[in-house]
Amino acid sequence: MRLYEPLKTRLGRCLRVLIYARYSTDDQKKHSISAQIAKCRKYLAQWGITDADIEVISDAGISGEIVHRPGIDRVIAGIKLRKWDLILAEDSSRLYRNLGACLDLVGGAVDLDIRVILPGDDVDTANDNWKPHLEEAQLHHTKSNAYTRRRIKRTMEELWETGAAVGPLRTGFKRNPSVPATTKELAKGPFFDEVDEKWVSVIHEIFERIARDDAPWSAAEWASSTGLKKASNAKSPRWTDRNIIELVRNPVYRGVEEYRKKRYQKIHNSQAPNAGKSKPVRNEPENILTRQVRPIVAPALWKSANQAIDNRNLNPDAPSGIDNPLANIPRDSRGPLSTLFICGICGGKMHVQGRAEGGYRCGRAKSGACWNRATALQALTHEQIGCRIVEQLLADPGHLEAVVKHLEQVFQRDEPRKHRLAELEAEIQHKTQQRDRLLDLQENGATDSVGLADRLKQREAELRDAQAELAALQQQGEELPTFPTGDELRSLLKETAGQLLSLGPDIASLLRRVLDGPIRAVPYQQFGSNKVVLRAEFKVRLLGLLPDDLYLLLKRMNISPPQSAAESRTVAVDLFEPSSVPRHARHSWAMRSTGRRRKQIEVELGLTKRNACLALRLGKQMADAGITDPFLRLNEPPSAASRWRKRAADPGADSAAEPEAA
Repeated sequence: MRLYEPLKTRLGRCLRVLIYARYSTDDQKKHSISAQIAKCRKYLAQWGITDADIEVISDAGISGEIVHRPGIDRVIAGIKLRKWDLILAEDSSRLYRNLGACLDLVGGAVDLDIRVILPGDDVDTANDNWKPHLEEAQLHHTKSNAYTRRRIKRTMEELWETGAAVGPLRTGFKRNPSVPATTKELAKGPFFDEVDEKWVSVIHEIFERIARDDAPWSAAEWASSTGLKKASNAKSPRWTDRNIIELVRNPVYRGVEEYRKKRYQKIHNSQAPNAGKSKPVRNEPENILTRQVRPIVAPALWKSANQAIDNRNLNPDAPSGIDNPLANIPRDSRGPLSTLFICGICGGKMHVQGRAEGGYRCGRAKSGACWNRATALQALTHEQIGCRIVEQLLADPGHLEAVVKHLEQVFQRDEPRKHRLAELEAEIQHKTQQRDRLLDLQENGATDSVGLADRLKQREAELRDAQAELAALQQQGEELPTFPTGDELRSLLKETAGQLLSLGPDIASLLRRVLDGPIRAVPYQQFGSNKVVLRAEFKVRLLGLLPDDLYLLLKRMNISPPQSAAESRTVAVDLFEPSSVPRHARHSWAMRSTGRRRKQIEVELGLTKRNACLALRLGKQMADAGITDPFLRLNEPPSAASRWRKRAADPGADSAAEPEAA
């Protein structure tokens, strides 16, 4: 490629060059990247660049349609820092096979005065016409990928029709090549699957266990003990209950093999974290291919085992696929604290991740967008929050009884009906003014006579409805609602408290009523230590525990409750179990100040000698510092944190203040 404008260095330094290379799949040649790099170096020599500071970034085995890749993300970050004067790649398809993403990257480089040269597409941003050339090249590369997918699909269909293996090797089968391997060459396909007699009895036993209503987890443990191999694409060799259900559901074991039960749909949203990737969706039944194979279990046994699994489903009529209300919602957003539990630092969602036992962590911490990497156990979080909410709400049930009595007095004074009468009178006056203005426009010969007539007809209908409701309210009084007695209300509160203590997934609507705002997970650091923990801070409103009809009545009628019941209470709760040292530090030092000896403190607090000494030392340090809480709130990243380590591959590891949770 001939350059229209020679390459220039700045401020007497050597040219800073980035060479980017990529190949799509692991099936392609591994030396493709080295060949691309060598080609780019030849271009530099051809252009007279012999002394340059060259950096190489690559992505191996990743499609160019995927927007976010480890290598390309480093390129984007480097562009923002203006790390290079020139970006060089074999052609634009190495950067992306995505027009929008490619234009964003190259355009961002041009905006920061970084030159981009793509010789294979004759694109050089030093030329004014670089953008139409790049757009044309990207359209070609995108079409090329579409044609490639069609060819692959055609090849797979041909293999299927000939009975050859398609897809990963399934449990209970073995794969044989059509041309066996020799000392000089590897085995060659097409490959054909056949039943592996070694595992027939084991698979048969699994079906029998499920058919007699054994729990899937029990069958999974037995399958793991036999050494039964899972499918070739399995991530773990150990069987789970879900693996057993998938095996029993597969019709290949009764002699019917299916292909293309799912199709892959590309994600087009460039802002999505998995942009450019494909997600599996259920295929239409008429598009699923089937063929007969040798059965491993009898059709009757296969049917009995599947019927046993069907009987375990407590909601067989639940909508599936896109019809399900949880479709496209991440699984970590379906818990009782979904949308309610947020990070106290960045305001991001607290996701179910970060602990082997199941825990919460800020969803933005992994990418480095938030420094709060402290975690909290999921079970402990639910227990602590549920118990503290119930404790606050039931501290004085007399407030709710006062609200009920207040409502009785309000309705006895006929306030709701009077309030609604005032609303209707104001509405009628407003609708009358709107109708009169429309009549004036009609009489003055407005141009849009048809639309004007329709609007006039609608306003007159709304006016008649409001007048009819007003007349009905003026003729009859409002009946007094039924209010619970004190005993009924206390019984209802105990029932609601039990629901909150369980904090099940169906309690979210009640939590939203009880909570005044979100629950914030705020990091705290133990005094004199690198340990960082989480506390939950939130506000509780007593009115949320009212029965549904009374609660909605308060909102609809805009009735002001007594001040004592309307106020929100601020609550803080530990999402961790403090060790004995910080838990007893203040108390032990207070005991020591009264003259008690260490041995007495050990016995009374149930501490070991070492922990008693540590608690006394921490208590003295707290007293000298003038603090009463051994945990101090963090408003900025800690200089060091226990089990928060940096890793080079971590996007948030550029700063020492952004370590990773263990």
